[in-house]
Amino acid sequence: YHSVELDKMGRKKYIEFLVHHPLQFIELQLRKTAIYFSLIRPTGFWGYLNRRPIDQIITIGASAIWTGILLLAGLAGGIWMLITRKDFMPRLFLAFALLQPVAVIPIIVGSRYRYPLFPFLAILAACLIIQLSPVFRRRTSENGRGLILWTFTFLLICTLYDFCYNFGEIIQRLNKFL
Repeated sequence: YHSVELDKMGRKKYIEFLVHHPLQFIELQLRKTAIYFSLIRPTGFWGYLNRRPIDQIITIGASAIWTGILLLAGLAGGIWMLITRKDFMPRLFLAFALLQPVAVIPIIVGSRYRYPLFPFLAILAACLIIQLSPVFRRRTSENGRGLILWTFTFLLICTLYDFCYNFGEIIQRLNKFL
C-alpha cells in the first residue's frame, strides 16, 4: 500500500473503533495518557549505550530525575498560570502547550513524544518557581504547595497505572541490568 492509502485506511479504522467501541476507546486513551505522564518512562535506552551499562544506568537515572522535576514543576506551573492569569497571552501559551499532548496521545505514546512539551514545561516551571520563591514575593503561598501536591498525586496515579498495566514490559527492561 501507498502511504496515502494507509493513512486513509488508518483514519477509517480509527473512527470505526471510536464509534463501535467507545468505552474501550476511552479506556485506551486514559491508558495512553497515563503512559505519557508516567514517571517510570525515562529516556536513555539508547543502542550505543548497550555495551556501557553503567553509563546507561546513569543516563536513565538522570533522565528520570529531570523528567520528574520538569513534569511536576511544569504541570503545576501550568495549572498555576491557568488559575492566576486571565489575560490572553498566558492563555494562548497554555493552549499551545496543551496542543502537544492532545495531538500525540490519540495516535501514539512513548517517552520520546514528550520532548516537544519540555520547552513549555521548562517555562511553566520557571514561572512557578518565581511565583513561589520568597525572593520574588513577600510570602509563599499555601495554594502553591497544595498545587504541587495535587500535581504530584496526578503523576503518581499515572505512574502506578502505567506500572500495573505494563508490569511485564518494565520487568523485561529491568532484567537487562540485573
